[in-house]
Amino acid sequence: MGPGSGLTSSIGGGPSHHSVGGGGCAKYGACTNQLVSLEVVLPTGEIIETGSQANIHSKFPFNRFGNGPDLAALFCGDNGIFGVKTKVSLQVFPKPEYAGYKTFLMPRNSLEISAQMMSEIRQKGIDVYDLMYIMDLLVRFGTQEKFLPLWDDLKKKRGMIFYTIEANSEKELDEKIRQLDKIMVENKSEELGPEISDGNIAKWHYTEQGHWQFYHNLWGIFPTIQPLTAECFSPIIQYPSILDDIDQWDFEHQEDMQKIFEITKIRCIAGSGPILLIDGTNVEITCGFTSFWSFYNGEAHKIIDEINIKLWKSLLKRVTEHGVQWYMMGDYMSRVMVDIGAYSEEYYNVMKSNKKTLDPKMILSRGKFNFWGEK
Repeated sequence: MGPGSGLTSSIGGGPSHHSVGGGGCAKYGACTNQLVSLEVVLPTGEIIETGSQANIHSKFPFNRFGNGPDLAALFCGDNGIFGVKTKVSLQVFPKPEYAGYKTFLMPRNSLEISAQMMSEIRQKGIDVYDLMYIMDLLVRFGTQEKFLPLWDDLKKKRGMIFYTIEANSEKELDEKIRQLDKIMVENKSEELGPEISDGNIAKWHYTEQGHWQFYHNLWGIFPTIQPLTAECFSPIIQYPSILDDIDQWDFEHQEDMQKIFEITKIRCIAGSGPILLIDGTNVEITCGFTSFWSFYNGEAHKIIDEINIKLWKSLLKRVTEHGVQWYMMGDYMSRVMVDIGAYSEEYYNVMKSNKKTLDPKMILSRGKFNFWGEK
């Protein structure tokens, strides 16, 4: 169904970032899980094809593995540093005839309970299409700012969890719903009504391609807001402790955030977007904090930029030390990993050696991972 970034996405960007984004990633994994082959133009001008297409006699892409090493993997998650992807072949699947989607209001302590639910679903092998946990703060703040109007009338503004599932028969669908609902009810979650107007965000997410719209609105609640975020994968069992530590980090940096508040009269907010179940026993965490651009209310405030950079690096370092796997690594995040010494020397040297071989003049995505080349 496509990534959460919707119309601002590119086909080549998906493999470059191991994109998930919500839209079947619990079932199908990152888009690179479905990659068959690539055509890549190297910075030297050479063109290579991977997988089945490494054999010049192959008439069409049909398999990624074989014909020697999996060179496609070299360009998956490279964040654009090794080459320009000009052809991407992906597996596609027929959309099943039947689908189900339900949303539940969580009990208190929803953070830990949501992780327990996700683990149980995976342990029992229940095939979900998407499963998302939306924490209490997002529900309260989202309704307050009219970002989540479908929950305006709910008396309890607590965390939400929803699932979407697909099936090839009514019997299969009913059985999946029975198993999932049992887990939700046993964990004291309350089912909302079946329609979007009842607060069923799962139906909107699946039937109206809500996953394309959700994240854009989430990070743009205020027109002048600047989201300083990054995206990573984490084991299910670990994300509650990561989010708790982000709250602690927020508390420890109140003094710097207060300086921005004195200018904007709106407090920076640290935390994460919704927690999304992806392939295996992992989740996707989009974490960071919301701040403001230095040009605010008709005036330039250099101190906002200075504080933003200081806080952003501090938070990313903190989360990195939990052992997460960053996947969408732009200029800043890729350099942070090097600057804070998160890569082993051996790993970084192999990556640098590959960069020099494929891009000897260091001209492509220059500066990422501190691969600057000659000044």
